[in-house]
Amino acid sequence: MFQCLARGWASSSPVDPLAGNPYSLQSTLVRSALDLTQGDSLVEMTARAGANTGANSAGDPWAIGASYSGGTADRFHLMRIDGRVTKGWRVFAGSRARLRLDLPFNYTRIKGASAYTGQIGLALEYPIKRNWSIEPRISYGLTYSGDQGSVGHIAQGAVTSRYVIGGLGRGALTIGNMVGYSTTLKTPGDIDLNPHINNWVFRNGLAYELPLKMRVAARATSVRASYAFTTYSGAKLYNNNFHEATVSFGLRGREDTPRQFRDVVRVIFSTIQARGFRTYTGGVGFQF
Repeated sequence: MFQCLARGWASSSPVDPLAGNPYSLQSTLVRSALDLTQGDSLVEMTARAGANTGANSAGDPWAIGASYSGGTADRFHLMRIDGRVTKGWRVFAGSRARLRLDLPFNYTRIKGASAYTGQIGLALEYPIKRNWSIEPRISYGLTYSGDQGSVGHIAQGAVTSRYVIGGLGRGALTIGNMVGYSTTLKTPGDIDLNPHINNWVFRNGLAYELPLKMRVAARATSVRASYAFTTYSGAKLYNNNFHEATVSFGLRGREDTPRQFRDVVRVIFSTIQARGFRTYTGGVGFQF
């Protein structure tokens, strides 16, 4: 009975914490797999570095970010706080390939009901060319809401491609594509609460980053705009597609450091739009 109810919530509820809407665990895993808002992939940093191909040799710092969003889902008003911690390592001598650990987490409150979600993702970004990389990724997420009577976990596998076209004005255009598969998992205990929600997911988008002439605290700055469209096939969902658009302002590292082409601070404003669902977000991220 619970399995049937959970499948019904995913297909009919705009606020189910597990699946079916842009703020569900299912969609959060997808958005983390292809995030065009930051521009922190190897090929994008190489494009910003220009001829200085050694700009990434120092390795990746820890990165911490947070954002606050508010919006509506059908008749519900919602509030959400997102956090994210990431770290990268070079794993092959003489290769630019990078192993990335990703730890997103969030808290959502909808009409007095709270939901908690956490993820862990592991990805290997492998540059095929100077301006093109492929990234296979596996991730796992867990969500719980005692107020909504919802609990579940999801595994996802995905492959992402990023291709950078430089020389477009003073900036560069990034084309991102992703295909993945997500499935809910069996829950431990005597009663299996797995609703068996399985979906193929496709996410495609563009991002354009423009270096600015203005400087802040003697550091270079840039503005970035991105758009992504996500669509699902398989199990019936309340929102089987959604749009995401972002505008952000970034502040780079000091030019006398090996990490000068990484953003140390980025201020982000974004919106998600779907049938009966819209949110607006403001956030700031920083690296150390």
